[in-house]
Amino acid sequence: MKIRNVLGLGFVAGLVGLVCGLSNSGTSRPTDVDKPVTSVKLYDYRTGEPFEFERYNVPKIEEEKPFSFRPGPIYSEKKVPPLHCSRYVRLAANDLFGIKYPEDNAWDIRNYQGVSEIAVNGTPLEQLVADGKLKPGMIIGITINHPSRYDASAERSGAGYTHAVLYLGMDKNKELCFADQWGTRTRPKISLDDLKRSGTPKEILYIEKN
Repeated sequence: MKIRNVLGLGFVAGLVGLVCGLSNSGTSRPTDVDKPVTSVKLYDYRTGEPFEFERYNVPKIEEEKPFSFRPGPIYSEKKVPPLHCSRYVRLAANDLFGIKYPEDNAWDIRNYQGVSEIAVNGTPLEQLVADGKLKPGMIIGITINHPSRYDASAERSGAGYTHAVLYLGMDKNKELCFADQWGTRTRPKISLDDLKRSGTPKEILYIEKN
C-alpha cells in the first residue's frame, strides 16, 4: 500500500508540475532560438523518479522565392526621353527588382552613399556572374564604341563611361540578358553579344542589399 501511495503521489505531482509548466509558458518570452522556453519537473508514474521536460521555440522558416526572369519594361517617351539611359535603368531596377538607385547621370550614380562599384578590368561578365559578383538588378557602366558629347563629364567624374545598362539575369536558355535605353530606342532584352557590340563594360554598380 505504501508503494502505491508513493507512486500515486508521484503521478499527481507530475500532473501538477505539467499544469504549472504549461500555465507558465504563456508568460515566458523566448529570447534565443534553440534555447528552452520553459523547463518543468515531471515525475515518472511508474518509478516516481523526476525527469526534466523542456519546450523549445521553433523558428519559422520562410522559403526563398526562386528567381524568375523578366525582360525590361518599355516606358513612354514622356517618362523616359531619348538619351536618358540612366533614368531607364533606375526605373527598371525599381520596377523589376525593388532596387532604388539615385537619380543622376550614368557616370555620377557611383558617387552616392550606399552605391558600391566593382571594376570589371576586362574580366568576362560570364565569369563575374559565375563568381557571384554580377547579380540581377545591378547596373553596368559601359564605355560606348563611338564618341559622346558627355565624354568630358564622364572623365571629370572619374567614371570614364557614359552609358548604363541593367543586368536582368539569365533567361530560360541560360543566356545573360540586359536592358537599356540606347539613343532613341528602348532595348528590353539584349544579349551579351549585343552589349559587346555597343561598348565595353567598365564597372558594375550595386546597392549593398543586392
